[in-house]
Amino acid sequence: MTEGLRITAALLCAANIFGYAALAEPSTPEDIDMVREDHSDRVEQTIDVNLDIHEDRVIRNIDNLILGWQFEDMSDSIFVDESSEELSDDFKEFADTIFELPLARHGGTSLNGINFFDQMGPRIDRKMSRYIDFRYNDSREGKQTNVLPRQFGLVEWIKMVQAINPDAKLIPCISLQTTTPEDILHLVSFLLDEKDESEWGAMRAEYGIEKPVNLYALEMGNEMDLYSQNEQGNFYYDEKLADWYGQKCRAVIDTVKPIYPEVKYMASGKTGYEDREQWTDKLCEYFGDDLDYVALHLYYSGYHPNFTINYVDTVTDVCKKHYGEDYIPKIVVTEHATWPTSGFDDSKMISLYAALASAQAFNKWYARPEIVGANYHNVNGRYHMWSQIQLLDGKWVKSAVEQNYEAYNANLGDRIVEIDLSADEEHQELVDQKMTSQVLTAAAMPKGRRTMKLILNNMTEEYEFKVKINSQAKYKLVEETIFTGPNLQSYVCTADTEDVVTTTVNTVNVPNFTEYTVPSKSTVYLTLEADRDLPDINGVTDHGEDAAYEGEGYFDDISGSYAENEINLLAEEGMINGVSERRFAPKNAVTRAEFAQMLMNITGINSMEYKDIFDDVPEGAWYTDAVISAWKNGFLRGRGNGIFAPDDKITMEEMAIIVKNVCFALNPTMQTNIGNEFLDDIEFNDEPSERGREAIAFCIKNNFLKSAAEMEMFSPKKAVTRQGAAAMMYRLKRIK
Repeated sequence: MTEGLRITAALLCAANIFGYAALAEPSTPEDIDMVREDHSDRVEQTIDVNLDIHEDRVIRNIDNLILGWQFEDMSDSIFVDESSEELSDDFKEFADTIFELPLARHGGTSLNGINFFDQMGPRIDRKMSRYIDFRYNDSREGKQTNVLPRQFGLVEWIKMVQAINPDAKLIPCISLQTTTPEDILHLVSFLLDEKDESEWGAMRAEYGIEKPVNLYALEMGNEMDLYSQNEQGNFYYDEKLADWYGQKCRAVIDTVKPIYPEVKYMASGKTGYEDREQWTDKLCEYFGDDLDYVALHLYYSGYHPNFTINYVDTVTDVCKKHYGEDYIPKIVVTEHATWPTSGFDDSKMISLYAALASAQAFNKWYARPEIVGANYHNVNGRYHMWSQIQLLDGKWVKSAVEQNYEAYNANLGDRIVEIDLSADEEHQELVDQKMTSQVLTAAAMPKGRRTMKLILNNMTEEYEFKVKINSQAKYKLVEETIFTGPNLQSYVCTADTEDVVTTTVNTVNVPNFTEYTVPSKSTVYLTLEADRDLPDINGVTDHGEDAAYEGEGYFDDISGSYAENEINLLAEEGMINGVSERRFAPKNAVTRAEFAQMLMNITGINSMEYKDIFDDVPEGAWYTDAVISAWKNGFLRGRGNGIFAPDDKITMEEMAIIVKNVCFALNPTMQTNIGNEFLDDIEFNDEPSERGREAIAFCIKNNFLKSAAEMEMFSPKKAVTRQGAAAMMYRLKRIK
């Protein structure tokens, strides 16, 4: 056999293991009988449990970014035909029935050596990518390996994600072995530029993706790139590899950041091996202030979700040594799923057990402020392994995992509070939040003023749990949603078994609600109404309008301004100044330098380090620290070609984009992708860019733009006034 044939055969073998060529075996009558066999009568014991809800201890605000998906490959059936890159009508119709995917990653083992640009254009014309596989060689000099052309590349991924949710945030996992820093700069241009802004934006539009995408972060390499293995297959920490990785990442950041300062970078974290402390230390050393996120891959059954606590604590402790005691790292679990303890038993990966395991993980992860996103591995339609959705008997169906995702998403609150679970000594390990034997988990999530969402997840067939609820507020139970199935091994194995798991919603009325029995093998979602307002993240129970200024006022020329209140409140705190002692000039235009200075005053972020980024921002100018700080933190870009234009007037469109960037940087759990339906009734004097349109929609949705008087700012190219900037800055201050 020639070397080329050996490589091809090995790759095809790997493809079968990891799913790119794998097809599900036809289900037998025995399979169908098994998935429908009811084990509800196997409960051996009812265990008494105490659940203490601490409504005044709000851990964090939450969104649904933990409910993301990982995409590695999809079957030809998503396309019109085998030579097309366009999605089929059948798939697009099915995509409309899936919950709106918030976060999507393109990565996985089969993408380790992929250069995205090799996998564009007609599928039949695509080239192999080539990389050096050095995982088994300490010298960092391995054998060149070819990777078969991808039938599911970057463009197909974006189209598929956007068919499910046009506003989803995207995480492309880039190969550091096959792509140069310049390649990655071009990739960012391809993703972010308007179609008339560059050749890369135009290329994306030619492939059928008109608008720039919502880029969440660049994930720098997949974890399997970053393990050295000996000939026996054992992993070990390799400092040469860690330095190679850090230098590669630093080169990418230094190439991309001067042009796209808003781009975020995600370091590949070590999953379960004892070197995670050393590895994290290296990440901090090379990434410095650009360590925006750390990735984690966690496959439960191999690692219980409670392992995350140890991992998060390790990463946090290491980062605090580098960045200070107040630093909180942002961790994204970019791959997670149930991995059976023995072999690749496909059905166990998408069974009722797998669905409950995901809910168990979510209950744990939402209670950790460091975990800001997650991606289930995998969305795959042609075989069972880790599938969210499946193509069975010629029909698209939802796996048990996907069906519980939808129930969890529908029952999220907007913040999460502390809880305690306890049982008697004999059964404490079943509810202990620090033990890997925990099988009952809970999450308490207030929503708005007086609604509490309570999520209870029972991983067992042999126990049910009688939960006594102790709380500060009194509650009435108004709705009960139960997700369950016949047995823990039940899975969707044919198109006719999509109903093997069920989500049942019951409207109820139970006043003085203090007790609930959680059935076996179920996730239960309870909607409670409180007798009082529930605290928000700041401990506030008054969720009303902005506080009114009650002093004498700082300026003589702001009476009647729509921002009079905000101007006085900011002046009282010393965050803005007038143009003279008693004059504010509310209708004067604001320059880009002035706006950057306002941002620094409001956010408190100051780089304190000069960087020669812009030719027209010299060291020592009054605005230099503010401009460099805003650029360094990804709040704003320059004009291109090394120009910032500090004296140019900032436009409404630019301000909206900057505000969206600031919100994402200061509060990653804030929902920054907003559908443009909020703009349908607005007639612009001149048309904004697509990025500007989305940012304006975000500002409207989140009440940064809200009064009728502020409609003056809906001319995207019009200069922002000082009163408009003050109103915006006051609202930004509240989310800090």
